[in-house]
Amino acid sequence: MKKAPIPDIDNKRLEELQSFEVLDTDPESDFDEFTKLAAEVCGTNIALISLVDEARQWFKSTHGLDAKETPRDVSFCGHAIHGDDLFYVEDAFEDERFADNPLVTGAPNVRFYAGAPLVTSSGYRIGTLCAIDSDKKSLSVAQKQTLTLLAKNIVNLLELRRTNKKLSIREEEYIRVQSIARTGHWELDIRTGETSWSEEIFHIHAIDSRTPVQKVDAISYYAEHERPRLEAQINYCIENKTSYDDIFEFYDANGEMKWVRAKGQPSCDDEGNVIKLYGLFQDVTSQHERELIDKSISKMRKDFMEVEEENDFYERVLANILDLTKSEYGFIGSVEEDRDGKFLKAYAISDISWDKETKELYEKLSSEGMEFRNLETIIGAVITKEEAVVSNDPESDSRAGGLPKGHPDLSAFYGMPIFNNDKLIAMIGLANRKGGYPEDINTRFRLFAEALGEIISMKTLESQKLDAEIQTRVILESTGVALWTYYPKTQSLVWDESMYKLYEINPFDFSGHYDAWESSLHLDDVEAAVEALEDAIEGKRDFDTVFRIVTSRSKIKYIRSKANVIKNEYGEVVKVMGANWDYTKDVQYNNLLVEAKNKAESYAQAKSDFL
Repeated sequence: MKKAPIPDIDNKRLEELQSFEVLDTDPESDFDEFTKLAAEVCGTNIALISLVDEARQWFKSTHGLDAKETPRDVSFCGHAIHGDDLFYVEDAFEDERFADNPLVTGAPNVRFYAGAPLVTSSGYRIGTLCAIDSDKKSLSVAQKQTLTLLAKNIVNLLELRRTNKKLSIREEEYIRVQSIARTGHWELDIRTGETSWSEEIFHIHAIDSRTPVQKVDAISYYAEHERPRLEAQINYCIENKTSYDDIFEFYDANGEMKWVRAKGQPSCDDEGNVIKLYGLFQDVTSQHERELIDKSISKMRKDFMEVEEENDFYERVLANILDLTKSEYGFIGSVEEDRDGKFLKAYAISDISWDKETKELYEKLSSEGMEFRNLETIIGAVITKEEAVVSNDPESDSRAGGLPKGHPDLSAFYGMPIFNNDKLIAMIGLANRKGGYPEDINTRFRLFAEALGEIISMKTLESQKLDAEIQTRVILESTGVALWTYYPKTQSLVWDESMYKLYEINPFDFSGHYDAWESSLHLDDVEAAVEALEDAIEGKRDFDTVFRIVTSRSKIKYIRSKANVIKNEYGEVVKVMGANWDYTKDVQYNNLLVEAKNKAESYAQAKSDFL
């Protein structure tokens, strides 16, 4: 007997087989119909759907055989999976591979075998649909083609089930997620107008689930500006027999704002008329809000890079957060401190002036930066406690502190603290969101607050950096010190503005190359100056030297130059950073001192000789 050989790619083939999750499952009529039909077509007393596992062939369906599996090494199917064509044995007694096979010499006494490989779309042969008989047989071309066709259909069924199972798993995961996200289903009979809702839809609407759906004016729960859009989508769905799926602004029976996903699909009768609509209704507030927040953060960061005027930037951020939270008005301000204590200075604030006097005051203070120093208010509570404040009834809130006469109504307030490295640096105040602000709004808008905190800190650092640069420039200009950087690898030079003034060179005429410096040296000083720089780069001595230059106007200057050599982690010289200043007067003064000293010594010697 010749044992069934093992294919080179058997590990991959077994992975493919396992992916169908069919081994050791119960019999199923869908597969039993194939074996019954295969036996009838081929006129055999046995037909099997055989799946070749690592050490066995396991039968998903059997017709005319009670066994569920046999060892792989004695199987006919183990031979059949080595090719894509029908594996055909008319008389096992006459075939040296199988003549002494225990399946031939004993039960089930195989004499005839025809196995059509089950070839998956990935090209792996996972088993066979085989017809077996205890008598010698032959098949016609039509019988062979039919057996092969049935094998392909078995593979199609397995792959369809695998695909459906994957989809089912995804659907189950989706349903679980949607359950957490609150999803309901609905159905509408176009002919009768009868509507049914699942309980979750009632919950999203915040109404009793025992309420008859026919008494619910569902469209009225959508924001007024959303209603025409929803109605248009439903009408288009019915008229064109297409589905719709969109997100809408929605207010439940308690006035709480939500984002809902409404999805509908038509069902038609045999004549193609739409008779029903059915679909899903989902509270996607968290998901959609996150998407809107992500977009807002991206826009805020883009504005940070592009908008030069600080006030314009914060005005855009305020408009953004007002739209995001559906608030009527608000402000953004920094939390500052002086000797009188902490206070709020507004970057941007909505114009809520209610008369000529407050309009003038608003215009005056907004240009200077409006300050809020009274912290015995609902705004001050954010600053003093360094935590978010949500008040949906400010009138009775002990922290409110009252409103000036004529001030617009304040029906709801949310104070969002802005931190950086655990330090309160700013806050956002928002007012009058329809339905009020949810208690978890600070958690929901945490990422926005963090992003704004980073930007405010960067703006502060930029401002501090600019101040430091101005101070440094003033110091350098007042002392006449000029800065330069030399990169030995590329022999490139970088000069600050003071260097151009010192060398009397137009920046546009400066090549930025080492040669520009060397060519400016006085001929008598070239060798010494170049040697001093090379010695510094080689680590032989510090660079601290004096040399003469000839400016573009042929003026000779003495230059004092000091520098540090900067190396990388490998000890390689990366750059040389130095400072130059005009040393001409110092040299001239020293020369005068030397001359005076010489004259004094000469005078003293003459006097001594005279005496």
